[in-house]
Amino acid sequence: MRAFILFVSLLGVIMADTSDLQLKFVQIVTRHGARAAFDDIPNNAAVWNCHLDELSISASDLSSSVPGVLYRKTYIKGRMHLQGDCAQGQLTVAGWKNHLTLGKAFRKRYVDELQFLPNDLNTSLIYVRSTGTIKDVRHPLILTDSPRTISSVQANLLGLYPTSHRPSNPIIDIYRVETMMEDILPSTDCGTLMNACYDIQNSDKWKAKEASMSDLETKLKTAWNTSTLPWWIGIWDNLYSRKFHGIEFPPGIDRDTADQLEQWALWQLKELYSRDVVKSLGVGRFTRELIDVFDQVMASQTGDLRYIHYSAHDLTVALLLSTFESLNSIKKWPKYACSLQFELYQNKTDGGYHVQMLYNREILDIPGCGPLCPYEKFKRMASLSIPDDYASQCKSQTIQNPTDINTVDFVSPGPLAVRLQCGTFYVQISRTIAPFPHCITPYTPPSLCTHQMYKEKSVDNQSFRTTTQFYYPTAAHRMTVKRARDEPPKWLSYHAQLSLQWKNAPTIPRSDPSLPCNILEQRERLQTIAEEPEETTCT
Repeated sequence: MRAFILFVSLLGVIMADTSDLQLKFVQIVTRHGARAAFDDIPNNAAVWNCHLDELSISASDLSSSVPGVLYRKTYIKGRMHLQGDCAQGQLTVAGWKNHLTLGKAFRKRYVDELQFLPNDLNTSLIYVRSTGTIKDVRHPLILTDSPRTISSVQANLLGLYPTSHRPSNPIIDIYRVETMMEDILPSTDCGTLMNACYDIQNSDKWKAKEASMSDLETKLKTAWNTSTLPWWIGIWDNLYSRKFHGIEFPPGIDRDTADQLEQWALWQLKELYSRDVVKSLGVGRFTRELIDVFDQVMASQTGDLRYIHYSAHDLTVALLLSTFESLNSIKKWPKYACSLQFELYQNKTDGGYHVQMLYNREILDIPGCGPLCPYEKFKRMASLSIPDDYASQCKSQTIQNPTDINTVDFVSPGPLAVRLQCGTFYVQISRTIAPFPHCITPYTPPSLCTHQMYKEKSVDNQSFRTTTQFYYPTAAHRMTVKRARDEPPKWLSYHAQLSLQWKNAPTIPRSDPSLPCNILEQRERLQTIAEEPEETTCT
């Protein structure tokens, strides 16, 4: 087999000689296009425009069989979190155009240059899947059929196959999986993943980095006339959205400060997602799907299919980059409509397979593997981040029988039921002790990091319930129990409801009266019932 000739072009882009290779299959993962921010800068709200008049289908594009009425979803003025006509995180017109342009670039590569796809649309060759998305940042595990990921991939496909290259009224399926089975995004239902993120964000390295931002924190609090700030990545997200849409930065932010915030946010992203356990439990199941598809291609089990497009999020792209040891090489946060292309080639001479990865349409030199990676080596690298048994590996107790139960840190997905008996106690449940959920989504309103559920609440031989103000499915809290007398509580336990079915008001799980008096326990799953926890006799 002729050696692959690698060189660096005048543009500094890594290239690979693929003249001896035949492209066999393509899998693409993209981030959605530009969107409105999730939250506003304190006292400096921006006005966001998602009005989609520009997206109306022209008369020449409409078949006569299409009904003559079009419907448009419009939000009621004054009943939205953001100013303007955008919901939180909603795809904007600019975001739709992002993917239209990207789709045209894919057409140039796969239709015009490589002649891998036909000139006209053949739906049997293409498979499309869209992730769920965060319906609201206050409910990060409530996923829905994402308008921004679905609209993004629709625009992308229009660029790949314009209407002039489509049959009349084609049907392109966009596949989804149910929320509880979604694997393209990390899941807060994985206790081990949550604990890993918590440990990272409470490490000395993380705290030292945060301390280095104290001067900027003081500067922004003064400029914005506020005592609290959103999480840093939340600030950067807002600034990035503003910059992309030509919206003026708030006071205290110039270009240098914005660049500093981006690098700080990118550092946090890399620090979280470079850990093996986060890669494995965050996106490892999806990595297995990518590998399984290539295995099926080599076994001639995919039929006519040759092109898969996954419409996802920046977190997915970042975790996949980390899986193949390429996250540390990027200099910017994964941009709107960023893309990862996995191209499977077969050598025409010896039949061997190779994978080429492209990030934002530039070939990646995969560390330890090169720009054209032998498939078996690529597969071994991927296997390092594929969990053997995801369900078992995700089971983890946040609290493991501490001896001192005066103060305890815990994870509370949903309501919290606490039972204190045999004495009078003062219970304080304070703010999140770390931006714990940000391992899953970095866009969290500041109120979630400062909310106090109880402060010095007297509890005398009774149970009480508590729910975070925004009903946040996963949050790290600190519970402090102050004894009224110098004696240990005879019985104390807490139970967090872990059901992710949020359709109705949740109920409190049943307590286990057999628990020892000095043990705190969080169960992995508890039967949800309507009754209060059972009584326990104090001895």
